Amino acid sequence: MSVVTDLLKPDNVADARNVPCPGPILSLKKAITSVEIGQILELQATDKGAHEDVPAWARKTGQLYLGVSAREGYDSHFIQRQK
Repeated sequence: MSVVTDLLKPDNVADARNVPCPGPILSLKKAITSVEIGQILELQATDKGAHEDVPAWARKTGQLYLGVSAREGYDSHFIQRQK
């Protein structure tokens, strides 16, 4: 578990738990517009592919991937909207 991400307070949460690939990325793409530039979105996902897909999506779209934190039964990915 990441200490840094455990201290983050997301401005919104997108729940993509129990959604197979590419569902978490589709949820992320839709949810990123729910936060303002500079705010943080938490994506909750159970799909292990999200560990590679979410940081890659953030780089590709110009967002800032802050990290991931393991929770009980799912992972929380934190993305700061940059544009």
